[in-house]
Amino acid sequence: MRGMLYREMKSHAGWLVLASVACTVFAMWSAHKAAAQRRMSIAAIRLYTAPDGKSRAEQTELKMGPSTLREGLVESEALKLSNARFIGSPSGYVWDWHPAPERQYVIVIRGRAEIETGDGQKTQVDPGGIVLAEDLTGRGHITRSTGAEDFVALVVPLGK
Repeated sequence: MRGMLYREMKSHAGWLVLASVACTVFAMWSAHKAAAQRRMSIAAIRLYTAPDGKSRAEQTELKMGPSTLREGLVESEALKLSNARFIGSPSGYVWDWHPAPERQYVIVIRGRAEIETGDGQKTQVDPGGIVLAEDLTGRGHITRSTGAEDFVALVVPLGK
């Protein structure tokens, strides 16, 4: 009787260990999947007009969520776009005070830029950097091409 009880307990213990390992693996997979989606964000610099009429810059992140295209991917909300274009300027070029002509993303492809806002803050933007320009009123900002290379960016208007 004692031997049967021992074998039965050993059998239950095996199932418990197996179930415990399965639960642990599932929990780790779920945590990894959730962490991957949380890690996927895109840093951007947001330019906006403050109540005093001067432009300001702040760090922001573009929100990403589960993709509708395929499991495991993340994506931003869909953007309604028109008239996206590339712009360029030689190194050393200065585009003096100007507000953004419309809400737009400026994605730096090559070269470097410095953006000076109305409060005197200077922000460096390197290749791959994203600027969300929303300072549509007031004096705006200055954009300087500061890298050794010519500055090239993709401008993506966001519409009204």
